[in-house]
Amino acid sequence: MRKINFTDEQQKNIINLYINQKQSMVNIGAKYQVSKNVISRVLKENQITYRNDNHKYKADYRKFQNIDTEEKAYWLGFIAADGYVYQRRTDCNAGNFCGVNISRKDKKHLEKLKEFMNSDVKIVDHIQNEGFSNNTPMSKIIFNSNEMVSDLINKGIVPRKSLILEPPKIEKEFFLPYILGYFDGDGSIFLGNNNEFGISFVGTKETLEWIKEVLKLDNPLEQKNNVQNNTFYIRCGGIQKPYFIMKKLYDSCPLVHLERKYLIYKNLETVVLSRNAK
Repeated sequence: MRKINFTDEQQKNIINLYINQKQSMVNIGAKYQVSKNVISRVLKENQITYRNDNHKYKADYRKFQNIDTEEKAYWLGFIAADGYVYQRRTDCNAGNFCGVNISRKDKKHLEKLKEFMNSDVKIVDHIQNEGFSNNTPMSKIIFNSNEMVSDLINKGIVPRKSLILEPPKIEKEFFLPYILGYFDGDGSIFLGNNNEFGISFVGTKETLEWIKEVLKLDNPLEQKNNVQNNTFYIRCGGIQKPYFIMKKLYDSCPLVHLERKYLIYKNLETVVLSRNAK
């Protein structure tokens, strides 16, 4: 197919219609009797950043452009663990989105994420039957935003990340809040035998080695279910050690946490303080 060439004046007009007059690529293409893809090509050749024309709901879609608060770091970690990004393989990347899908018992946590994003996007309840789930009640939130997807990818949350996730690209001062968010998504805290507690993290070898280094853990990595993939976990049991690890994480980000796991931590704290008082 013959490439359609535009004069310099036509290209300037296309850029003006797109940037200053906020017209869509489809409408601009109609004016020139060409497809949206042709307009996309002109913008790309002129190094124009694509705008997301499909925001149905409001939100601060650039929240993750700069990770400069504990709360941003926390939610970045939570999305790294329990979220996902989808990036279309097209020149204009239109229709990219990201989301979080969690058990319905933790739906209130999605309400916190929604509030953090200053969004009116709807949280959807559904029954999941895929993967390891069997008629599991779930809740999900989805943000349709090219910009948000791009920012998350730049911070290390890539598409199909479950077996390739690496440590985040953020400043060191925000490592602990990020790990707390990651723990709330892909970690666990539980009461075991003899009134002892346990905590664990699940993830890629690269991510867990980084968490071990940040938290100064000497616990070994174990491969999950003895399968030959990049899914590992760290376990830490007892009383004092799990407590001091979790205290460090919760102290790093006092504004937000998953309530269900925090309540177990408070039980652990009660046990530790009562033993230390004897």
